[in-house]
Order: sequence, then C-alpha cells, then structure tokens
Amino acid sequence: MQFEVRPPSSASYASAKRITLTRLSRAVGKATDDTAREARNDMKTAMLNTGLGKLSRAIRYTSDKAKGRIPDINSNTNRWRAGATVFATNGSDRTEGALQSYTNSTTTIVPRRGRWLAIATDEIPKRVGRYRMTPELYVSSGLDRRIGELEFIPSKRPNEALLIARNVSVNGARGFGQARRIPRHGRTPGGRKRVDFVVAFILIRITRRAERFNPGAIFKGQFLKLPDRIKSNLIGSGQSGAVGGPIIASSGGSFTQGG
Repeated sequence: MQFEVRPPSSASYASAKRITLTRLSRAVGKATDDTAREARNDMKTAMLNTGLGKLSRAIRYTSDKAKGRIPDINSNTNRWRAGATVFATNGSDRTEGALQSYTNSTTTIVPRRGRWLAIATDEIPKRVGRYRMTPELYVSSGLDRRIGELEFIPSKRPNEALLIARNVSVNGARGFGQARRIPRHGRTPGGRKRVDFVVAFILIRITRRAERFNPGAIFKGQFLKLPDRIKSNLIGSGQSGAVGGPIIASSGGSFTQGG
C-alpha cells in the first residue's frame, strides 16, 4: 500500500486565499460597524442618564459596512481598511456648542465680560489653517479687516450672546455665507448681497457644572472589544451574522475547502 500527500495546486491555493481574505474583510467590516453602533448607544444612554436626553438625538454613527462600500481586499494591493465613526449631526451651532460645553471644558474664550464658548457660524471660515476659529484668531488673522470688527450683542436667550459684524455682503444666491466687508466705494460686487450685519459667533456662557459624559472614554471601551468581535465573526460563535472561516485540508491528493 502506498500513501501520498501532496500540497494543493497553485490555483487551489489562490482560490482558498481569496475566500479566506474575503471572509476576513467581511468579519472586520461587521465588527467595526458593531463597535461604532454600540459606542453610539452607550453615549446616548450616558446622555439620557445625565439629563441630556434631547441633545442625545444628535449622536449618530456610520460605517463602511452601513454604506455598503467595504473595499475588495483581494484587489487592493496597498493597505486595506474598513472604518466606522460616531459623530454629531451638523444641525445648529447651538447644538455644537452645547456638546462641546458638556464634553470639553478647556475650549473657552474671554470676551468683554464673563466666560464663554465661541462657536463660529457659517458666515465666516470655520478654521484658519489647522486651528479652529475663535474671536482671537478672527482678529489675529485679519478677518476683522476683511469682514468687519466684532461687536458684542446680548441675546434674548439666557446664558447666550452674539458677536456680529456690521455692513457686510454675503453670497447673493444663498443669501448668507462668505461674509465680506463692503468696499469703500460702497458698491456691492456682482453675485453679492448687502446685509446690515451677520452673526459671526454664537457665545455660550460656561458654567461651573461638571463634565456630563466622556465620549472618548466610551468609544475606547467599545474599541477594546473589537478583536473579540472579529474573532466571533470568523469562527461563527452563534452570533447573528457570524462569518465562518474556510477549512483547508489535503490528503491523498485531495484538496477541500468549505464554509
């Protein structure tokens, strides 16, 4: 009796490798989606428990899997990745300011009176280079000359105020945005609309209350579970949507692959 063990052919090996990598990419894609979704849920729960129920509606998540665009791992010869993120919807400047004030107590500016968190509106640039726009940066970058000097205006809302720039022009089609100072000759350039003023910053007064929740710590806690989620997806541990790995064996000249 003779017994012979032969390795699989090159074509069989290539096919098995392709199947393995495909299932691995699906497992990673599903795990990153699950991680972001659970982090979003934990953040919303933390906000609800600290009295920020309405604000929690702004917390969303997305992922490559949710968008149906996990890249083909077999056709990508460079670094392969599948991502997911938790974010706040770009609703209003007040929502952005409230989220910052409850999660980050270090971003403050001191205007003429009191302590405030300044949120740049869509009327002016959001950043100068890699720096987030602040009233101080607005002045130091020369925007006070190109757009207009900032004027402090109390708001009708408690703990809120405005910084406005008067006598400017805005995008004519939109009716707002890209504010610029009216030229000395007084004529408004083509495509521009003259307005009495624009709101450059919304100021939210910072109180001495403690930080309500820490989104970074919440996301890190879920991120640490990512390896186990990938493993569970690969071995098919009974979780919904698990992705089984291929079985490769050879004996007596045979080559078998299964899911």
